[in-house]
Amino acid sequence: MILGKQDMNAIDRGETDPSQRGMAQGAFVVGLIITALLVVGLVLYVVRTASIIESNQVG
Repeated sequence: MILGKQDMNAIDRGETDPSQRGMAQGAFVVGLIITALLVVGLVLYVVRTASIIESNQVG
């Protein structure tokens, strides 16, 4: 995500070939998707772990 955004900024400043914008945007979008999936997975892991700990303490 970070590298894709940096590449898009470099293209906007005229430092990099504009024909590479599609690749930079693709990298940015894939980075966003992976980050979102990581956050969802982490939240699910924490919720599941908390429920397991709670169920072990009740019994």
